[in-house]
Amino acid sequence: MKAKRLSLMVLVILLISTACYTDQPVEIIAIDTPVPISEEPAQDVWFYVGLGDSFTGYATWPVSYMLFLKEELGVTIEYKNWTIGGGTITDQIKQIQTNERLRSEIMQAKLITVNCGHDGFRMPTYNYRDGNCGGTDGQDCLREAYSQAEADWEAYLDELIDLRSPEEAAIVTFQSGIGLTETVCEWGSECYETVTSYTIKWADFIEHTAVERGIYVVDINRLVNGEDYDQPANQDLFKYDKVHWNSEGTAKIVELLIQLDLHQKPPLVSDQQ
Repeated sequence: MKAKRLSLMVLVILLISTACYTDQPVEIIAIDTPVPISEEPAQDVWFYVGLGDSFTGYATWPVSYMLFLKEELGVTIEYKNWTIGGGTITDQIKQIQTNERLRSEIMQAKLITVNCGHDGFRMPTYNYRDGNCGGTDGQDCLREAYSQAEADWEAYLDELIDLRSPEEAAIVTFQSGIGLTETVCEWGSECYETVTSYTIKWADFIEHTAVERGIYVVDINRLVNGEDYDQPANQDLFKYDKVHWNSEGTAKIVELLIQLDLHQKPPLVSDQQ
């Protein structure tokens, strides 16, 4: 218990009597006396860092999942939203390499969720649809975009776990993007089928690179496009823009996160318990 020192003024009045009653001098003595004051111990605060694009940044599922963890674990959690709306993986790499505040908060995080910025795939998809992709099969721009994305994503994940390892913080990423193809290519069209073949390979790559680094993976493609990725995007999960999650989509993502049982595993729960 800490003690704060409180100065108490003690008045000592010395009355010196003589043979007759007269005015007497008054001596004032200041005594600095320690007085203990009880203080509640500071509560530990967990950092939850959200990384990615508007999949995370323009959604409420991170806060909903945070509230679930607070209730389950009885801890105080502070959500740090570092997402980049309309961002690409290249933007994410630059951010994590140059923003010292972000790097500091990642190094303190107990939970990190991260999705890749999909905007880097949008223009190649438009170019393919419009016949401006290049190559004998008209797919050069798609190959280049996804090949570059693979190199960038591995570099990004390595940068991330160098700052905070999966043993120190639970890290979760997501397989997603198939549903976004419908915002450019009509479902079932040749454009859709071709671009989706790249997106499925990309989803497999996301899973592989995450698992080999000890990162958890949530399959959003299955939620949006069915078990075999062969259904039109479930528009009941999205707002009017067909991109951002509505309340139903938010609830479904939280369900998938809860199914990971992170609230029952290290590092969110000590392995000594």
